[in-house]
Amino acid sequence: MKPKKDQADISGIFGDRISFQKVNGRVVAKIRRKRNMDNPTENQIAYKSRFLEAASWAKKHIENADNKAFYQARITKKRQSAYSLAFKDFSKPPRIRSINLESDGRIVPPFIRIDVFARFMVTRVNVVITDFSGNYIEEGDAVRVAEHPNLWDYVPTSSNQPMKGCKVVATAFDRPEHSGVLEVVL
Repeated sequence: MKPKKDQADISGIFGDRISFQKVNGRVVAKIRRKRNMDNPTENQIAYKSRFLEAASWAKKHIENADNKAFYQARITKKRQSAYSLAFKDFSKPPRIRSINLESDGRIVPPFIRIDVFARFMVTRVNVVITDFSGNYIEEGDAVRVAEHPNLWDYVPTSSNQPMKGCKVVATAFDRPEHSGVLEVVL
């Protein structure tokens, strides 16, 4: 015979310091924290602004059926929605973990491999190469490696430029068009 769970829905406030609420089927008592909203700090104002911006972007973005389907396909937990995933997507920009340059030290490498991480999807990676004095050599978009969704390859077109002191700047963009940048000096 199965034991019956307590089916009472209890929630509320006892006095001005203790609150009761049901969490995962269990009644929990907590001490209430006093909120101070008189003088918000700069960080609180910035966080609130960023939160409102993310909420607005997510709401607008999932109005498009294709975008909504994209996020719904990635729902993994019970209480997630396309809106909450779009909100998370907006909240964190992509991060470039590494730029690999495989060369013999004399010429620009045959390809530059960029390892990028984003919560949902990196839409493009742009690569800029400059020489030791900052003069522009070339720029272009990298191509996603089919077998590894986090890896992108860029094939330089300038083959005889000196490598010593060259700078490679990779910029990754995600669906909300946020960017992550990593710079490597050879």
